[in-house]
Amino acid sequence: MPKRPLLLIRGALSQLLAPGCVDEMRRRRSDLIWVDVPNRGHAPLLDEPVALEAITGLVRSLRD
Repeated sequence: MPKRPLLLIRGALSQLLAPGCVDEMRRRRSDLIWVDVPNRGHAPLLDEPVALEAITGLVRSLRD
């Protein structure tokens, strides 16, 4: 089965998903697409410009 794109959108102020955990995720999946949403806790609203840009980019990559 081919690998599917994986997008991680992390609230930069999250106390649940530590930067070290993200580093390990990136080590395990070098193709991981990730963004930190500034001034957000663990669960960004996904209406932030950086989150919307990442989601739009992922969807476009699936259509290509």
